[in-house]
Amino acid sequence: MQRIIIIPRVWLFFGILVVSAIFPVRAWPFDSPQERATLKGISGVTVVIENLHQETEQAGLRRNQLQNDVELRLRKAGIPVSTSAMVFALVGVGVVKVETTSGALGYAYTIEVGIHQMVYLYRDTNITALALTWGAPTVFGVVDAGGLVTTIRGAVGDAVDIFINAYLEQNPKP
Repeated sequence: MQRIIIIPRVWLFFGILVVSAIFPVRAWPFDSPQERATLKGISGVTVVIENLHQETEQAGLRRNQLQNDVELRLRKAGIPVSTSAMVFALVGVGVVKVETTSGALGYAYTIEVGIHQMVYLYRDTNITALALTWGAPTVFGVVDAGGLVTTIRGAVGDAVDIFINAYLEQNPKP
């Protein structure tokens, strides 16, 4: 069954509300100097693209396409990419089909890019956990049906660029 949400003329605002209700996201970025410091010394990352909904893939956006985009962008910046690195660059894309009162079809979306690393608990260093240590600001938007793939790929690339800049700040090339 196809999910279509009818949204009044101010569909950007309501689209963002709908996406945030369906795909809970953090309310603030993790790109402060303290979070950037957690990137120092990272020697490589494993890129993980969260599964996309079947409806999103049917609209033309492919998980493996995003995987290749992100890995290529990181490699071009000189950041090693490996499937065995214990630091994970996690990319999440949430997409919901929306329809305006005029009947135009579009998509509301959210994009998150975060770095997850194994950390020790301060109160007991024998306990480790995988935790989000750095994150780009969450991206919200609405796009018409024809622009879904290009818009999402571009927005993911922009969020990855924020990570690249933070990484290179903490790990300057010699």
